[in-house]
Amino acid sequence: MGLGTVFRHFDRDVRGVSRAVNVIGTCVLFFMMLLVVTDVSMRFLLDRPIEGSYELVELMMAVVVCLAMAYCGVKKGHTAVEFLVSRFSDKTQALIDGINSLVSAALFFFITWGSAGQAGVLKESESITTVLEFPLHPFLWVLAFCSGLLGLVFLLQSIESLSKLGKK
Repeated sequence: MGLGTVFRHFDRDVRGVSRAVNVIGTCVLFFMMLLVVTDVSMRFLLDRPIEGSYELVELMMAVVVCLAMAYCGVKKGHTAVEFLVSRFSDKTQALIDGINSLVSAALFFFITWGSAGQAGVLKESESITTVLEFPLHPFLWVLAFCSGLLGLVFLLQSIESLSKLGKK
């Protein structure tokens, strides 16, 4: 099995995991919407809001954003400034895109490392949320996993862009 085949399989797997994680994020978003609608309805109709709903929505929003990051990267939905870069040659564009993706990958690998370290600290200190007393460290593990996944997406995009430099 050649290096190109391994790269294609790994790229396919990373894209598949990114899509699956995004589907989970979509489900979390759906339940967050149900929670908000139910809380507002109960608050308005019965004057009985759901205790801790605000805290749950905060946690769910963090999870939704994290779970959507890698898929957004796969779809190249992140903000890009193409006004100036589009005027360069194809090779220069590929070089700029490759370097940009490589720097982005490094940034998200650092975020992964920092999040994992902080998750360990929060687990040791047994940090919990204020109202519902949920442990906080699992949410940082989600951030670490999703940041690492996005880092892989950027790394693969960098390799793909920089490989265009060798082609005519």
